[in-house]
Amino acid sequence: MCIVLHAYHSFCKSKAESFRADHDKLKQDLATATEAMQADLLEAELTACRSTIREALECHHHLKIAGRRVRSRIRWRAHGDLVTKEFFAAVKERPQTTPLSALKQADGSRITEVPAMEAAITDFYSRLYAGLPSSEAHLAAEEAMLRHIPPRFLQNCSPDQVAAFGAVPTKEELGDAIQLMARDRSPGPDGVLVEFYS
Repeated sequence: MCIVLHAYHSFCKSKAESFRADHDKLKQDLATATEAMQADLLEAELTACRSTIREALECHHHLKIAGRRVRSRIRWRAHGDLVTKEFFAAVKERPQTTPLSALKQADGSRITEVPAMEAAITDFYSRLYAGLPSSEAHLAAEEAMLRHIPPRFLQNCSPDQVAAFGAVPTKEELGDAIQLMARDRSPGPDGVLVEFYS
């Protein structure tokens, strides 16, 4: 009887230790699961918070840009309705603060007198726009340009139209082009405004 009780006691003790180990493991698993769940909730909250902050920053950025556009538009309107007028007004004021003090000619000589500089500039631009290219260079450039025109395009044009493509523009055509151009614009890469020619 004593042996049976001892065996039963040992069995109960081992079961209790097993239950205690299982209980400790379950308790640890529960703590781990709770921490993971809290971390997930925190991550979800952080993600939502990041999205809200990002949207608020984007909205603020768009409002800032819109405000800049409105303020720029007000300034442009105050200076004459066109952006180019404000720009060229600033460009026109520049020579008053930074006058041309000297000019170097093609032969290397230096001019400092205002009448001589005006004469040199007038001579340079009159030769620049009145000069004709050499015949070889002119023909080479014309041939290079015509090579890029599809034959199908030329077939649909009359002989007079084809001849007009390579013709030198007349004074009337140049005058019409200048008159049709918008104000405060430059017809060429030199930056001289269309008002200068008209």
